[in-house]
Amino acid sequence: MTSTIQGQLCAAVQQEQEQLADHWEDFPMRPTVPIWHQHLDDIPCDWALLPLDGNKTPIDPRSGLPMAKWSEEPGYTTDEIREAAPKAVGVLLGPVSGGLLAIDFDGPGSEEMFQKLYGRPSTDLPQTIVWTSGKPERRQVAFVVDQDWWPEIKGGKSWRDNKGETVLELRWKGQQSAFSGVHPETGQYYWLDGCSPRDIPKPHVAPDWLLLPLVGEEESFVVTGPKSEDVERATAMLAVLPPNDFKSYDRWLKVGMALHSIDDGLLHQWVEWSAQMENFDEAECLAKWQSFGKRSAGLVTIGSLHFWAKGYGYKKTVESNPGFKLVPKGSRGVKGGKVDWVIDEFLAKGATMLLAAQAGSGKTSLLYAAAAAVEKGDIFLDQIQTKQGRSLIIQGDEPENDCFNKLKIMDLEGAFDIVFPSSGWDFDWFEEQSRKYDLIVIDSATSLLAQSGMEHEDPEFSRRLYRIGKIISDNGSSCIITTHLRKSADGVPRRDITNEDIAGRATISNAITDCWGLMRATEQRWDDHFILKCLGKRNCVPNTTWELQGGEEDYYWGMKEAGNDQTPRQRKQLRDKVMRCLGTSSEPLTAQEIATLVQSQYEYVRRCCKELFIRGMVNRHSMNNGGMGRPKWAYSMLGDFSTFYPPGQ
Repeated sequence: MTSTIQGQLCAAVQQEQEQLADHWEDFPMRPTVPIWHQHLDDIPCDWALLPLDGNKTPIDPRSGLPMAKWSEEPGYTTDEIREAAPKAVGVLLGPVSGGLLAIDFDGPGSEEMFQKLYGRPSTDLPQTIVWTSGKPERRQVAFVVDQDWWPEIKGGKSWRDNKGETVLELRWKGQQSAFSGVHPETGQYYWLDGCSPRDIPKPHVAPDWLLLPLVGEEESFVVTGPKSEDVERATAMLAVLPPNDFKSYDRWLKVGMALHSIDDGLLHQWVEWSAQMENFDEAECLAKWQSFGKRSAGLVTIGSLHFWAKGYGYKKTVESNPGFKLVPKGSRGVKGGKVDWVIDEFLAKGATMLLAAQAGSGKTSLLYAAAAAVEKGDIFLDQIQTKQGRSLIIQGDEPENDCFNKLKIMDLEGAFDIVFPSSGWDFDWFEEQSRKYDLIVIDSATSLLAQSGMEHEDPEFSRRLYRIGKIISDNGSSCIITTHLRKSADGVPRRDITNEDIAGRATISNAITDCWGLMRATEQRWDDHFILKCLGKRNCVPNTTWELQGGEEDYYWGMKEAGNDQTPRQRKQLRDKVMRCLGTSSEPLTAQEIATLVQSQYEYVRRCCKELFIRGMVNRHSMNNGGMGRPKWAYSMLGDFSTFYPPGQ
C-alpha cells in the first residue's frame, strides 16, 4: 500500500470516528483503548484464537485463504497469531476457550430486546471484559460459563427486531467473535473503558439467569411470574435434589444462594434440606444465609435449581391455561389470592409474626386486646374481624402482678390462658401448646433467651426463631413474637419504621413470616396517637399504615385512620355497597358507574371490584372498545351477561 493510499484510508477512518463520537452519549461506556496485536499478551491464556481477514472471515494462517471448517479448529496461540500477522483476530467460543460466552449487542434495539427477554436491563450484568467496533450501540460482552452448564447448552441463540435484523446474540460453541485488529467499517476494535483484560484479567462467571435462553427455558424462567409461584417451584425442585450429592461446601452454598435469590423466607427449606447431610451445621446455615446479599445477587438463581433438578428427573408442570395471576391487596404471596386470616389483614394462619415496638408504645396491651378478640371471635381495633380460636400468652417481660392489674383495667380477666416462664425455653413444650392453641403470643423475644446467656445478635437466637416458625407452620397455628426497635440516632424522634430499625441481626426478620412495627406518632394529632406499620414479608402488604389511638387510663386500642388508604371497616362497608349495587342492576356496571352510584372514590371502587373478582364473588366482562387502547371492564353478580357484551366483540 502506497503512503498516499494509506494516508487517504487513515483520513477516512478518522473522519468516520469523529462522526461516531457524536453518538457516544447513547453508549454505556466509551471505547478508549484500541486493540492491536501487541496487546494480545493481555488476553486470557485459554482463549483459542483465529486469524481473520479484514471482513471478519477466518483464514488459513499459511495461505491466507478462507478457512472451510474453522469451527472445528482447536484455535491458535497468541504467538502463532502474531507470526501469521493477520489483519484481525477472533476468538473461538464455547468449551474450546474455557467456556467463553459472548453477548453481541448489535445496534439500535439491542438494549430493548435484552430488557424484553430477561425482564431486567443489561446494567444488571456483572462487570467483565467488553470490546466494541466503535459503532454506536454495539459491543460484545465476554463471560465464562460454569462447567456444570456445558452439557445443557447446545449452541448460541439470536433475536431479531421487527425488521428482521439481528440485534442481540448469545454466542457459544461453533461460533467466533472478532475482537482485535481491523474492522471493515470503523477501522479497528476497542476495549471499553475499565473493561480491558488489563483491568479484568479474566471474564466474569456468567450469572445463571443469563444462560436460561440457551437451555430452552426463557419462557418459563427468564420472565418470572408471581413470587409465590417461584417459591412453590423452587421448593419442588429442591425436593428432588439428594442432599448428600451437594455436601461439598461450594455446591451446598450455591443451593442456598439460589433459594435466597428467590425469597429470603426460604431459609426454612434450606435448613431442613441441609439437615439431611452428614456434615450438617445449622449455625453455619444461618450465618451464610445472612451473608447472602448484593455480592451474590444474580450469580445463582432459580435457573440453577432447575438445571440441577433436571439431572434428577424434575419436570416442570405446565398449566393448561398459563397466564398472569392477579393478587389482591392483603393477599400478597398467597396461593389462590386468598389468605386464611386469624386477624384480618394482620395475622395469617400458619404465620409467625414479629412485632417490633418502640419502648413505651403499649405493645403488651395491644396484644392482650388481640388475644382476647381471637378468643371470642370478636372485632379487633374496632375495625378488624378475627377468627375465633384459643389464645395463649407467654409472658416473659411483664411481672405477674403487673399483668393481672393491666388485665383487670382492660376488663380481660380470664379472657385467655397465660404462662409465666420460670426456666429456659422448651421446644417440646412449645410444640405441644401449638397443637392446642390457635394464637400464641410470646412477649417478648427475650423469653426465648431466658437463662441462656444469649443476646439478640447471636446466631442461635435466629435459629430459635426459625424452629418456632417451623412448629407453627406445621401445626397450622399462629404466633406473634414481640421485640424492640433500636434507639433512634442521637435521640432524634423516629418519624418512620423500617426493617433496619429492628434490634438484632438481619437473620431475625429472615426467620419469620411477617413483620410489623409499632411506635408513638411523632406528630400527635390526637391523644395517644400510635403508628402500626407493615414492614413486609409474606402476607401483610408492605407499608400498610394503621393510625391507632390508645388509652393510658383503660388501655383502649382503636383504629382511627389508615394513612392515605381506607380502613378495613371502610373497605368492608364499600364491598357491601358494591355488592348491593350490582345485585340490583340488570346489567354489568363499570367501576366508574359503580363509584357514582355508591358515592365513593373511583380508585377505591376499582380496587374493590378487582378484589371481589379475584375472590370469585363477581363476574368481570371486557367491554367493546373497538380494539383500541386500554380495555374497559364491567362487573356483575355471578351469572351470564354475555348478551350485553358478547365475547370477541
